[in-house]
Amino acid sequence: MEVIRSFDPERAGLPHWARQRLIGRNDYKAYLLEMGVLLIGKWALLGDCSHRQVHEAMVLPGQTTSLTPETAEALHRRYLLAYRKAKLTYRQRTGRQRGWEPDAAFFQEVDPQRHWADTEDDLHTMEQAVRRLQTGRWQSHERNLLSMQGSDRAEEQLADPGATHLERLVDQEHDSAIGVLAAEALEAEGLAYVQLMLAGLAVEAEQWCFWRGWLEGQSTREIAACCGAAQARVSRRLSVQIRAREIATRALQRLAPLPAFTMAFGSPEKLDAAADRLVNHLLISEQQGEDPPLRRWLRIAMHNIHTGTTSTAREESGGMP
Repeated sequence: MEVIRSFDPERAGLPHWARQRLIGRNDYKAYLLEMGVLLIGKWALLGDCSHRQVHEAMVLPGQTTSLTPETAEALHRRYLLAYRKAKLTYRQRTGRQRGWEPDAAFFQEVDPQRHWADTEDDLHTMEQAVRRLQTGRWQSHERNLLSMQGSDRAEEQLADPGATHLERLVDQEHDSAIGVLAAEALEAEGLAYVQLMLAGLAVEAEQWCFWRGWLEGQSTREIAACCGAAQARVSRRLSVQIRAREIATRALQRLAPLPAFTMAFGSPEKLDAAADRLVNHLLISEQQGEDPPLRRWLRIAMHNIHTGTTSTAREESGGMP
């Protein structure tokens, strides 16, 4: 009801308004997730998930496709390469993060050996499977099967098949310890970066106003209206993607001296892919109802500046996210 009451037809159409309001509220997203709704587009979902998630999703009960987990994983690798290139081109051309949609030429690029419509169908199948995995809907299907079979081992068979998100952050093919080290490096570099970024700003400064609006989940247009600035200026001064990339790069540089890291990521391509995954992690909440890391660090840093304290991300969150 709050979304409807706040609707302003002069600012946007109702579907766009509702989606933006839902995206900005973690409590709404958490409720929708409980209802089995994951609020992310299908192409973005495939672009954000890992190869391991695709493999896990394709072996879940209830699959009715001939697409094997191995074939799906290989297709996902090709999709990510084409997706990142297409999204970058779209952002450079339009200046927008959202709104990109693939066309026949895109699907043909993903797999030149097949008809583009077949590739689109397979990607759609993979997306539905990943969505089932992330929302837990596969468990309802499994419970129904076990109930019909009268199994006494329901709880044992319903164990979560997925590794934790932090263990697959950097690369799903390597030791999960690297993922843990990456998470620790992010915590160390992330909060320090954000606190240094805010340290030179007066609380009443324009950029402080920008960051406060971003922290509250406002769009750049809403921030511009609240802070009395042009929307383009808000985007330039925040540069959220660039800042997330800088934090990810610093975290990876922190790991670079480790032999295990060097063995796992010996090429620029693998490092770029790892950085992409870390950037997504910084900006997108993995646990519904919780802030993504960059927003959490900003909240802590603002609190520290207001109170004159030096609490850490670990102290505020009760441990690693």
